[in-house]
Amino acid sequence: MSISRLLAVVAGISLVLLVNCHKAPILLSQAIVRNASSQPISNVQVQHEPTGGVGRVNRILPEAELDLGFVRQPMKAKWAIVSWKISTGETRQARVDLPRRTGATDGQTFSLIYTIDAGGSVSARLIPG
Repeated sequence: MSISRLLAVVAGISLVLLVNCHKAPILLSQAIVRNASSQPISNVQVQHEPTGGVGRVNRILPEAELDLGFVRQPMKAKWAIVSWKISTGETRQARVDLPRRTGATDGQTFSLIYTIDAGGSVSARLIPG
């Protein structure tokens, strides 16, 4: 194989890898915090890391949610620390990794949904919209 043919093959493979490795950024337009317990929770705080962005709300009723819409923006955080108080006054906290894979197309927006359950665990998921 000639050197020019080899260079053409390497360039072609590099281009295929570059195109296939491109991931559309995760664009958020809404965050939702759901209280999936049977008791109200208060002093709810979501802190995104490592960006340091913080959202707070005083109270979320049982089986209810807080819905916060905002201007579409890329999700930069990798994880979140969610803290809240339960009805006994005890503070709870959980760290949750944020979802990274969406199969998103360029320009598609998502809602980031945090769910706090009665046992004190937190989940995070993305839904289109």
